[in-house]
Amino acid sequence: YVRAESIRQTSATDFSALNARLTTSEFATPHFSIGAGQLSLQQVRRPDGQTGAFFTAEDTTLNLGDTPVFYWPELSAYAEDSPLRSLNADYSSNEGVEVETTWDLFAMLGKTRPGNIDAEANIDYLGEHGPGVGVSGSYDSRNNLGEFRGYLLVDDSGEDEVGGRVINQEDEIRGVATVRHRESLPANFELTLAGALVSAPTFLEAFYPSEAAAGKLYETSAYVKWQQENQALDLLATTNLSGFVEQLDELQSQGYYVERYPELSYRVIGGNPLGDQITWFSQSSFSQLRIVGEDDTPGDRGFNDAQSQQFFGINANQSFDDRLDAAGFPDQSVRRFDTRQELALPLSSGPVDITPYVVGRLTAYDEDFEDFGNTDGDQVRLWGEAGLRLGTQFSKADGEVRSDLLDVNGVRHIVETSATLFFTGSNLD
Repeated sequence: YVRAESIRQTSATDFSALNARLTTSEFATPHFSIGAGQLSLQQVRRPDGQTGAFFTAEDTTLNLGDTPVFYWPELSAYAEDSPLRSLNADYSSNEGVEVETTWDLFAMLGKTRPGNIDAEANIDYLGEHGPGVGVSGSYDSRNNLGEFRGYLLVDDSGEDEVGGRVINQEDEIRGVATVRHRESLPANFELTLAGALVSAPTFLEAFYPSEAAAGKLYETSAYVKWQQENQALDLLATTNLSGFVEQLDELQSQGYYVERYPELSYRVIGGNPLGDQITWFSQSSFSQLRIVGEDDTPGDRGFNDAQSQQFFGINANQSFDDRLDAAGFPDQSVRRFDTRQELALPLSSGPVDITPYVVGRLTAYDEDFEDFGNTDGDQVRLWGEAGLRLGTQFSKADGEVRSDLLDVNGVRHIVETSATLFFTGSNLD
């Protein structure tokens, strides 16, 4: 519905209006509407083949009732698709008034959205954290797909309340940026690129808690893979741009980040190098690795001295890098070769599957690691195993079981049992 000071039909399918209000409500005073100093409305064919109305509005406002709450120079979109995708308002005694809005980015730019790309803009006011702006989106075509996101707090003076700890911000510029892209290349190759940057150690925990707790590892990486049938060759290079461990699961487990520049791997799953009887599993890699300590301290994350000693074994003002140095972690790059080879001979004796197997693994470093307290300082580690896997399966079918409620028409009960007997040995305890 369009109501305006004046409306002119310029062709059989086009209209223009001055001082207009565009809404999907049939009420005379709609609850929500888009106001425009100038408005053009066209009947067009949408990318999905359906006929729709496409509008372009200049000097636009978003109106709640008769009250304008937001201004934007120009908006363009299909009339059926509101350029405002979400609006959330909140109030708390700690942060004050918070307003979060999500917009169709193409509508704000006055462009028609391509069918394989979606992009959103965030324009927020987060109380004591100040104004926030961001963009995010995804794309998916025949040979590539990806996603991107960026968010920025331009003047943060609020408090990060994380895990019962409070970290005060003083006019800080803070934000996060991530991008992921995957490209299918000729000759069975695939390229995956990823980038991530976070401005502060507690930013994810405060504003993206699910990603801080269990999200995909934040890293900047390039990964090339060639795969054909049951074998694959890949090359991986990774680094960390933030200068600290961004996510809590990494901080709570190993407590550092490992750079790989690069790591070359070759894998075979279920190969048959010696005929159909023998099954071969192989994984080999050559890597140049470096442990990256964090420059931040537990105090930067809101821990006091008692908590820092309990959780990390250092004081609140000591860096996590100091902790690694004290434990003897190498600060230079380390080269490692690793290979694991397994041969298995699947057999059967009546209902019992019998698979004898042997496994060997060799790992070699160019560092002796004596600072870790390993008196042998072995640079080459050997490990082997020989064993027997036994397994069988019992099953019984009962076709008389019926249940319309559960959509059951007969049941089959399966019991699987297995055991593995093995002997293993290594040159390093």
